[in-house]
Amino acid sequence: MIENQNIICFSSVDWTSYKTSKIYLMEEMSRRNRVLYIETIGSKTPGFHKSHLHRITRRLSRWLKGPRRPEDMTSGHDIFVYSPLIIPIYNNRFIRKVNFYILRWMLQRLIKRLRLEKPILWFYLPTAADLIGQLSEKFCLYHCVDDWLTYPGYRNSNFEDLEKKLLENSNAVFISNRLLFEKKKTLNNNIYYLPHAVEFEHYQRKFSSDEPLPADVAKLRRPIIGMVGEIAGWVDWAFLKYAAQTNPQWSIVMIGPVGYDADMKEIRDISNVYLLGYKEYAELPNYYRAIDVCVVSFKLDEHIKYCTPTRLYEHLAAGKPVVSTDFPAAREFPKELVRVAGTKEKFAELIKRSMDEDSEILIEKRKKLAAANNWEHRAEYISSIIEAGLQNL
Repeated sequence: MIENQNIICFSSVDWTSYKTSKIYLMEEMSRRNRVLYIETIGSKTPGFHKSHLHRITRRLSRWLKGPRRPEDMTSGHDIFVYSPLIIPIYNNRFIRKVNFYILRWMLQRLIKRLRLEKPILWFYLPTAADLIGQLSEKFCLYHCVDDWLTYPGYRNSNFEDLEKKLLENSNAVFISNRLLFEKKKTLNNNIYYLPHAVEFEHYQRKFSSDEPLPADVAKLRRPIIGMVGEIAGWVDWAFLKYAAQTNPQWSIVMIGPVGYDADMKEIRDISNVYLLGYKEYAELPNYYRAIDVCVVSFKLDEHIKYCTPTRLYEHLAAGKPVVSTDFPAAREFPKELVRVAGTKEKFAELIKRSMDEDSEILIEKRKKLAAANNWEHRAEYISSIIEAGLQNL
């Protein structure tokens, strides 16, 4: 692991969002390095949806607080979180220039204040790409976790130019999806395939027999089929609807934050579907206790084709059977650990089979695979590339 380095991470999510690769890796890096986590500067102009207005209000409040230590971090992590304030318009070149000057000025001040000289710049979002070469950095890397041009929501040609700048000017590029890696691997001489991982130990918490399940699942009819993770426009409701309606004895629970683009009208009035909403990360192991089979119901569109959901390893770390709709990342797992269905009928059939054929042997196989793919290993791998790159500069 690299040590005693200064890292400025330009994230695509806020620190308090549903936990993702950016947060896991910055937690790991902050054990031995100083990290400044820049909350997302966005990539699409907000509308008048109430969730957008709420985010704008929340951003103003956080910006006023300045850089802060995350409340959920222990003293063993040297990390600050900062919420920059910019003009949230991304398709205007003049405003892009104004935002660049605002960000550069803010960050130059923070570098002096927090003693972050000669930082490593770690990009997740291309809208910050204009800062390359502006902060006296010693190394620049781009961790590409999505095909941004296929991500839900409008993004213009300006965004494409910014990602191209990142890909061509970074000292190293890491790509989490295999198909996306094949698509972009010629754009940089130092580009690496790096799939997502899991905080394995978090899901190994032991519970005594008298510890209660969470109240909102404790009295639900078994078996419980769980979809855990962000609920957004990429969910295929037809599969879940069919499974629920043809198996009224099942309780289908959905655990996770609901995105503004999630249209749940197909399942909202189904009596055995339960929308439980966002849960704190610390609560998830107890929810997994109640789940008999985990499901991943995604549409196979251009975005999902290039995605790598962290939830697959999380389900396996909890030892749970997994049934998924058919998309490339799901097919990379052994068939006995992640069962893939191309039709809604097969989806329901595989859920039944997963319950019937579950065993201690399979539980151990799931956990073994998850344990071999943890975020500490990913951080070590990235560190080795950074170390080699710094020696060659």
